[in-house]
Amino acid sequence: MFKKVTALLVTLCLCFSMNVGFTSAETISSEVFKDATALNFDSLEEMSESATMGVLKNQEEVKYYSIEMKRNGELYFTVQQNPNVEIGVTLYDANGEEYETYYADQGNEEEDIFGQGVAKGTYYVKVFVYHGTGETLPYKLDVLRMYYDQIEIERNNTLQTATPIKVGKDYLGYTDQKDTDDLYRFTTTKDGYLNLKGTFGNDSELNYRLLNAKGEVLEDWVLEEYDYYEMTSIFTKFLKSGTYYISVMQENGKYSNEQYIFETLFIDNKQFEKEANNSIKQANVISANSVYHGLLNQKTDKDFYKFNVAKNKTVAFNFKRLEDTAFKVKVLNSKGKVVKTFTTKVGDEAFVKIGSLNLAKGTYYLDVEYLQGYSEKVLYNFSLK
Repeated sequence: MFKKVTALLVTLCLCFSMNVGFTSAETISSEVFKDATALNFDSLEEMSESATMGVLKNQEEVKYYSIEMKRNGELYFTVQQNPNVEIGVTLYDANGEEYETYYADQGNEEEDIFGQGVAKGTYYVKVFVYHGTGETLPYKLDVLRMYYDQIEIERNNTLQTATPIKVGKDYLGYTDQKDTDDLYRFTTTKDGYLNLKGTFGNDSELNYRLLNAKGEVLEDWVLEEYDYYEMTSIFTKFLKSGTYYISVMQENGKYSNEQYIFETLFIDNKQFEKEANNSIKQANVISANSVYHGLLNQKTDKDFYKFNVAKNKTVAFNFKRLEDTAFKVKVLNSKGKVVKTFTTKVGDEAFVKIGSLNLAKGTYYLDVEYLQGYSEKVLYNFSLK
């Protein structure tokens, strides 16, 4: 499903698709908005809806509506199809800059046409006939307004206007018209590893990139379109402290308003395996009550960790249960003899105890190996207690 590598799938049990058309962007005089009708939303809560019905006299007439966003959030548009013409909807900011234009097919059904993340402010919507002719053309426009912070804020197509994000959070966005990307900015205050997960596109390939402060590409991955709305681990990259950008863009496909979600995980350098650690002699030293991360590069990869038991005690071994990869975890004594072999199960991303051992005072090793499932660039984490 990757063009460069296939990655570990994390099912979100969501599905999303839209059957729409799109047009190129424009900027119009904000004077046309002076008589716009304010859309009535059913509440002031974090999620509210507006339903508006109207009639266009003919294919030349347009109607304008205004929307107030009291906070950053998302607008999502649904249109009742018309059997004779294609009804178009354009979203503008207060300066008359077009954000998106889409149209519904001819027909008799309600059609989801596009979503958009926007900043606090005033926005305008134009309803018009995109294609076709006729008189007395009814339309129905539904707008879902949602307030939340973990969403792209248009226009975020340049380094200067990139949406600021917090590492460790997930963010939702929508791809733009072709050849533009959504940019997100984050800063790390210390060295460590960044893991990026993102969803596949239902109807188009999605390009996820990591850029440095100068806009130079550090990682570049393309996820092929996939029938299900699923999240995948895309890459894990060591970063020095500093400012970086994540870029998401539609690579190709029939639709340009593809919904996606991505999430980041930053791992302190001290909690990540140090390669090469493929033998007992190269084992990384670890201690109890800390979480450590490692990266399984391929099926034959082995990661060794060394720990000491100060006195006779019971040690619990905890491992994250990944959706598409299971591991073999061997506990070895100071002479390299296997004391016990545990296995993880494919599961729900939960952090679980895979077993415990009564260990005498001494030095021991963990040998983490591939067991089954997906095997390339798999991020895992574990702890001893």
